[in-house]
Amino acid sequence: INLASILKAAPFFIDLHEHDAALTSTEELPALLSAALLQTAAHSASWKELQRVAGRNFAQATSLCNTIPLNVLEKRVILNRQKTLDKLDQFIAELQDLRQVLAEEDGQGISDYLNDADHARRSWIRAREQSDWGGEELRPAERIKSPGILTNLLGFRRKKPGEDK
Repeated sequence: INLASILKAAPFFIDLHEHDAALTSTEELPALLSAALLQTAAHSASWKELQRVAGRNFAQATSLCNTIPLNVLEKRVILNRQKTLDKLDQFIAELQDLRQVLAEEDGQGISDYLNDADHARRSWIRAREQSDWGGEELRPAERIKSPGILTNLLGFRRKKPGEDK
């Protein structure tokens, strides 16, 4: 906390479950979706042709499946199986919403959907670059009042002002 104060930064704390959910959403899920996209194309009857026409977007979208070593990704999703399943369910629901929007005849829905996604991404990138998380007030963490290692090991402690020597 002192280092954060010196750097004029705000400490940010999340508990273990929040951390796992955040990693599942931002690391494991994108890697799994990348793998699923690649598997969808690779299992297509026209995979031979798709390989020839696949371009930069496909390469970038599928590159995420190897950003985390496969054995590490496998362990993470197994250890956080329920969180991973929950996030996959949320993504499947979003894909179903997207499908419904696309099925609408007027085309305005898909335009709105894509514009909303573009706006959300730009807002996130801007906030990340500026470390501005929507005006969110981050409270400085309270100082932990616990004995230090020397107190625990050797019984040493700092004398309070006015205490006898």
